[in-house]
Amino acid sequence: MKLSESLEHLQRQLARSWQNAEHSGDASRLTYNEYEYLRAVDTLDGNTLSASPDDLADGHHVSEVASEMRVRKASASAMVQKLERRGFVHRVPCRYDARAQHIMLTDEGRTLLAKAHAVYTRTAARMKKLLEPEQYRELERALAKVAKL
Repeated sequence: MKLSESLEHLQRQLARSWQNAEHSGDASRLTYNEYEYLRAVDTLDGNTLSASPDDLADGHHVSEVASEMRVRKASASAMVQKLERRGFVHRVPCRYDARAQHIMLTDEGRTLLAKAHAVYTRTAARMKKLLEPEQYRELERALAKVAKL
């Protein structure tokens, strides 16, 4: 099978995993696009999926979220507003610029993000069972390299 076909199959499996009851409960309330934005905010905080809220930075500006997502600031701003209305993020005034606000995950947003992220954790665990240890390590290295495209 060609790599392009394998990627299509993998994407389809991930989409099914996202949509099915495998991640039932609160995570099903989260669209994939919302997940990506929550993950971007979390990534800007230093990949803190397991950190406590007390360990987090002061948040990030919408422009930083837009840069992380590789979208226009207006698009990021609209999504942040939506996530704020849903109670997944909140804004706090910037200590250094009265005009700016920082975006931070709420406790609910952090919990939901962790539940949604579990879809990928379970998929990785299934892949690990299918491969020999060295094959799995090589897959991790190769994916890390091409994920930067």
